[in-house]
Amino acid sequence: MVQTQGYSKSQEFDESELPSNLFLTSLHKDKNLENHNKDIETYKSQNNTNEIISKIDASFEKIRQDINYNYINTDEIKCCRDMNYYADLLNSIIKSPDILSKQIQNDLISKVHQEWVKILQVKNIEECTRETDLDSIRKRCILKHMHDLKIDKDHIMVYSKEYKKYLGDKWGKIIRYTNPLIGGLYIKIENDSMGIIEKYDYFLYSSDYICDNGMDKLSTDDITIFTNVD
Repeated sequence: MVQTQGYSKSQEFDESELPSNLFLTSLHKDKNLENHNKDIETYKSQNNTNEIISKIDASFEKIRQDINYNYINTDEIKCCRDMNYYADLLNSIIKSPDILSKQIQNDLISKVHQEWVKILQVKNIEECTRETDLDSIRKRCILKHMHDLKIDKDHIMVYSKEYKKYLGDKWGKIIRYTNPLIGGLYIKIENDSMGIIEKYDYFLYSSDYICDNGMDKLSTDDITIFTNVD
């Protein structure tokens, strides 16, 4: 039996218990996020914007409860990363593929932004930004992935196969929205403590160990996105 830090293979993998999902616990409980995504996709195909809005409202209310229950004063940066992830996930589902009209997409994106602003006000989080261009989305997803791997490392040691599948569910829709259909993207992460060059999608789907020395000082300025390795 594999066991580390209180986790053993005899227990079933539960993504809601991952430390990286501290402020998104309720969305991951009993595969709620998977069902949440499928529901929005179904409502999109039916052009049912009222149900999409209702789903968004209900999800942010659950997140608000998670924040109120779990947040401590040192969690501001992590909470910002998690809220940005969820907003980016929603926007990726809404925009890709182009089923809804541009006007409806814009209205739903505006709704997501309003809820994002309100959820950060729950704990008066002021130092959180969310640029919406594709490179900004890619870079903050890369940062979140690196920090999540660091705090989930004990779970990854025990549930390596399950965690890798979880990463596919976690990043799949964002990658499909932010990755070009033709060719591919590469990332370069470089500061005084690390140097990484990897394919963008492969990096987000990978649970491979990353040296975390200096990771807390890593910023989007240390990440470059490019289309070839020449």
